[in-house]
Amino acid sequence: EIRCGLNGAESLPAAQAIYAFAEAHRMVGNFAEAVRLHAKGLAIREKLGETESAAVAGALHYLGVLWWSLDDYAKAQPLIERSLAMREKFLGPDDALVAVSLNTLANLVSHTGDRETARKHYIRAQAIWEKVGGPDHPDVARSLSNQGILLAETGRLEEAGPLLERALEIRERALGADSFLVARSLVNLADLRAGEGDLAGAEALFDRAVAIERKLNSEFHRESPSTFAGRASLNWAMGKLDAAMADSLEGEAVARDIFLHTSPGLTERETLKYEAGRTSGLGVALTVAALRAEAGGPEAVAGLPRIWNE
Repeated sequence: EIRCGLNGAESLPAAQAIYAFAEAHRMVGNFAEAVRLHAKGLAIREKLGETESAAVAGALHYLGVLWWSLDDYAKAQPLIERSLAMREKFLGPDDALVAVSLNTLANLVSHTGDRETARKHYIRAQAIWEKVGGPDHPDVARSLSNQGILLAETGRLEEAGPLLERALEIRERALGADSFLVARSLVNLADLRAGEGDLAGAEALFDRAVAIERKLNSEFHRESPSTFAGRASLNWAMGKLDAAMADSLEGEAVARDIFLHTSPGLTERETLKYEAGRTSGLGVALTVAALRAEAGGPEAVAGLPRIWNE
């Protein structure tokens, strides 16, 4: 308000303030307002003749991240690609922000199935982050984690393991044992151990991850539902049906709360796309219910009212 009063509503200082305000909205989950503000700030810069700059690249990047968070990859990818090209042009090919763009673009193309291109982007981002911050910087762990997940998804578990383990070590050392990113690394390793058949090892990793997430945030992070969904699947595989159902329903409840917080202001089409792409915990709960129904007996209807309500 002060900047608009002093400099005008369509001035560069106003655009700078709008960018910061948009990012504040994004970080607290007000996605629709963040999209509106980033678009407004970009429109001001374009009207002033600033169509390419490091600042424009930053706004494009986070506008792309917003659409990615809302599972609209078709809108996100062109924005991230434009941001990457501008950052390379104005900041140089080895800038840390170029690595951020590369990592985000890799995440996008991985989701669309181009894993080979994704891994090339991850490796290049890792090389930049190692050059800028050293081999034990937390951003290096981000790239290692993404590469490990990518390899695990294609069945290359032996190659994925060392990358995920190194990422965990870096995060524990740099961020502390109770960091949310440590919890994410624990989940990644738990998924890997489960894939290798080490169910007990996976259970211990999931349990530690859940404990960290509970300690850090009573409302949980937007990635927390995947933690509960993963542990629910593991409990089902281990025959722990009550625990599987409990985790499944808790994951669904957390995912729904996050969805309800971040979806207001979106169009109906955007909301439906976001809903279709979010993590759901109901799969395991329904599977457990079906198994009990087939078996019959007093447990056949256990939990059904809560599943119905969810």
